[in-house]
Amino acid sequence: MATCCFLCQDPVYDNDIEERLDNAIAKVAQENDTVRFLLYGCWDISSRRFHDLFATAAYRAKLANPHKEISLSLVVHDTEKGQVLSALQEWRYPLPAFMLDEILSPPAPQGIKDGVAIEKRMQRWMTGQADYVFTYLYDCLHEADSHALDYALKIGKAIVDLTSPATYALIREKYSILPERKREAMELRLEGKTALEIADALGTGKSRPQQLIYEGARAIREKLRGREYRPVEEACTVFMLGPATYKSLNAFDKTVNYLVREKNVQTFFVAPNFSMSPFRFVLEKHIPASNVQMLCLGDCPGSLDTGHFDLETFLTEEAAPCLLDEAALAQVAAPYRISNLRFCPPELAKQIREAFMATGQVPFFCDLGKPFPESLV
Repeated sequence: MATCCFLCQDPVYDNDIEERLDNAIAKVAQENDTVRFLLYGCWDISSRRFHDLFATAAYRAKLANPHKEISLSLVVHDTEKGQVLSALQEWRYPLPAFMLDEILSPPAPQGIKDGVAIEKRMQRWMTGQADYVFTYLYDCLHEADSHALDYALKIGKAIVDLTSPATYALIREKYSILPERKREAMELRLEGKTALEIADALGTGKSRPQQLIYEGARAIREKLRGREYRPVEEACTVFMLGPATYKSLNAFDKTVNYLVREKNVQTFFVAPNFSMSPFRFVLEKHIPASNVQMLCLGDCPGSLDTGHFDLETFLTEEAAPCLLDEAALAQVAAPYRISNLRFCPPELAKQIREAFMATGQVPFFCDLGKPFPESLV
């Protein structure tokens, strides 16, 4: 069994980070039959981009390896567990409940109320539990996170570094814009010098190096702002949502909001009989009506909104002229899918999963019908 956690900084500066994350996590999944990913719980995913990217890559690995035991565990402070459970059940938590398998509340010293101190304690606990620590940390840009990495190295954890040599080189180039004292302090820190050693080298008080490094890192982060990660526009296929109840409409609303906000999904493909559905009005709360497109399935048998759609026939090249329509295939095989497999016949659900995997891309599948995991309650 392998347990994985991550140490990161935000913002994210590399637009190829998703590919590197997917490859690194896939390697761990390939080498281990049981993998548990520890995700630190936070209420503001939008300001912590790497948290969401790591969770997405772990979830993709789980979908891509159904024959393996891969789980995603949300780690929260004991005082927040009830609040998080309630938010997950009501689809108010930043991460959708269908991505998660359990909530963990590690023992924490009583009386600690400072949010930063709590996060550090939780981070250290996760690092201690992990076999692999995935890191996205550029030295000196975030000093506190660098200390967390030092701790992981000290206790002998396997480090999976996700930083880019090209971005490292750019950061070093930016050192030239700094005043001499700040540049010297940051370079000495990169060499592994302690704050006291830097103070001795610069002839300053013991607290001054930390201030110089903080100010220098802030200046460099400002210069890197134009390199911040931007997700590309994506598409999503919507099918088999089941009856429009308060619960299903709320789940659909929150899921679409998450995909639009965090995944930059801008186009939704829907079945023709979706046009007058209440789900259609929910969808158009988040995107323009022009971005909702009907699936053009030509002469294909059945419907995506019934239990009679022959997906296997649709995805093979022998059956009908429309099966050769690459545009139609691209719609059904969009990178993101929303469905409620509770209303999907088991054999069809199996076909859907297998056929989507056969396209060569691991989809982000939003199953609104997934039962709330007992381990979360």
